[in-house]
Amino acid sequence: MRKKSAGLLLFVVLLVLWLPAVTRAEDAAAISAADAADWRLQLILPGGEVRESAFSVAFAGADDVEYMLADPYIPVRLLADAAGVPIGWYADNVVAWGSSPLSLVFVSGRPDVFYVMDAGAPQYTAVYHREHFVSPRIIGGSFCLPLAMLDDLGMTYSLDAAAHSITVRVPRSVCGGVSADSVWQEVQQQVTDMLQPQAVLLGAATTFFDDTQINRSQNIYLAADALHGSIIRPGEVFSFNTTVGPRTAARGYRQAVIFSGGRPVLGYGGGVCQVSTTLYQAVLAAGLPVVERYPHSLPVSYAAAGRDATVVWGAQDMRWRNDTDDALYLLCRLSYTDGAALEVEIWQGELPQIVPEIVSTE
Repeated sequence: MRKKSAGLLLFVVLLVLWLPAVTRAEDAAAISAADAADWRLQLILPGGEVRESAFSVAFAGADDVEYMLADPYIPVRLLADAAGVPIGWYADNVVAWGSSPLSLVFVSGRPDVFYVMDAGAPQYTAVYHREHFVSPRIIGGSFCLPLAMLDDLGMTYSLDAAAHSITVRVPRSVCGGVSADSVWQEVQQQVTDMLQPQAVLLGAATTFFDDTQINRSQNIYLAADALHGSIIRPGEVFSFNTTVGPRTAARGYRQAVIFSGGRPVLGYGGGVCQVSTTLYQAVLAAGLPVVERYPHSLPVSYAAAGRDATVVWGAQDMRWRNDTDDALYLLCRLSYTDGAALEVEIWQGELPQIVPEIVSTE
């Protein structure tokens, strides 16, 4: 009897858990069907002329705010044709709307809208930037605007979701326009800067040295300069020796103190190990996997025990792996403002077009 009761209870629990899942699946199927349905767009032009078109529309996805989930997107081409406004598509994801005196630039996937006053008259042109809570999208090869952005165009609308119908009023002040190319030229640099991949600093380390030791300082500069701007692709193993190369007089390296046989001696490239050590500490700070590393045979003044990494051309290397999904790059900085310092930074993202100078006086 107890077994039957327990079995019945388990069945009820499973049923309770299963029913909401079925409901969610049915809701998802209904939404999917609605997404594929044709909508009727009615454009009311100045003077009362009415234009109608039918278009397939996709709804905003889960990445938009909750109360916008039922709002469709309208192809901007339909709106531009009705208003007689020139539009242009640039950089694969940017559309310029050339109305006068106020033009606009929209960016797919971004909530940003750029307002351009008096485009085409450079001496009077002003650019303003605003962020919405929704973004334009490219749907079925068409650049589409969410309904909330019709306000930017000076248009008003009404929506009948049950009838799959949208009515948009196009005022006279919106009609006509200027060259979309001239609008794009006004904001091209701002949009390009905004769309630049944002780099993230994963790890950095700084060590200090005596710049009155001219030979050693020269060697540190040469090795750091070889690292500066290096790009490490996902899955790639970075080798210090391969990147820096042999430390020879022909390559500009000078004699300074190195460790050999457990004692300090003069050798070409003395000071290079401070660069490999600083990089090693930056790798540790970034949480990247170290593939190869050796400690010095004697303590060094610029790093604590266990935080150093000696390198010897053809024998001992310092290697680590980029185990992220993005490219990494190295920036090195030599500063002489408050004592001599070497800083190594590991950044995630694409290398900037203009790499900063390695020597800093700031």
